[in-house]
Amino acid sequence: MLELNTIVAAIDDPESAKKLLTLACTVGEQFTNSRVFAIHAFPQIDTHFAEILFPYASLGDDREAIQNELIEHTRKRFLPSLKPFINKPNFRIKCGPILPVLHTLNASLGADLLIVGALGKDRSIALRIGHVAQRIIAESEVAVLVVRQALSSKIKHIIAAIDLTPESRYILKYAIQFAHAIGATITPVYVLPTMNNADHVVVHAKRNISGKKRKELVQLQQQIFAELSLSFQITSVLDQVLLPVLVEQGDPAIELKKCAAKTNATLIIAGKHRANNQQTKIGRISSHLLRYSETHMLLLSHETIENE
Repeated sequence: MLELNTIVAAIDDPESAKKLLTLACTVGEQFTNSRVFAIHAFPQIDTHFAEILFPYASLGDDREAIQNELIEHTRKRFLPSLKPFINKPNFRIKCGPILPVLHTLNASLGADLLIVGALGKDRSIALRIGHVAQRIIAESEVAVLVVRQALSSKIKHIIAAIDLTPESRYILKYAIQFAHAIGATITPVYVLPTMNNADHVVVHAKRNISGKKRKELVQLQQQIFAELSLSFQITSVLDQVLLPVLVEQGDPAIELKKCAAKTNATLIIAGKHRANNQQTKIGRISSHLLRYSETHMLLLSHETIENE
């Protein structure tokens, strides 16, 4: 059974924090004893600038006092935006290098789900995923939900990216449980790559899928569904949550993006990378979707899949 006891939102500025925490609380409300935290990291002031700004308090204990004062100032700036969502003790701030600090705070809380904004406060129309978000995703050992600010916080329909590999059934199981918990429907999508897109293949195809081949693939997926160990609470309403599998052909990343648009999905759930490729932090398909998809993304790490 999927348990999200600790949900952590890594926030960058008060305005974008509202959307991340709205989604965090919406998900958290569906899980018993779930707690929602917000974490924020800001860089240390360079010694040179500290000496200019605080000429008599840039060394020793005074420097620590300056840092604590900045933390309190930051806390006061964020709290009006956070108040509707979390209590003051559930907001953790730390000063230091941003990525190590965020990972330290996340690990100390024992997060089951980490929520990040696709872009930080320095947003660019040309970008769909920021550098910090990419690094957080790459290094995280827990599931990461990437939130697009332009999209609604209400997730009604989900695409689950699957294939015929063993780890795929665990991605599907996680996706079904997540969809059931938040009251969404889910469409599993399997993309049969052509020979030109053979980085993610289980079956090679030289031409368009025949009706017979498509039927065989759907039957294989239905067999996988039947083998999933789901709770009675979910299996009793599975036909309301799980929609028929879509089988497409082409480049998996491009076809998944098309399927999301076609089915009005606002979330794509996928593995962060293939299980047999531990050298790659974020696989090509997930990386492409992060850069070009307009949906929220929920990326599952190998560790998350193993726990399923």
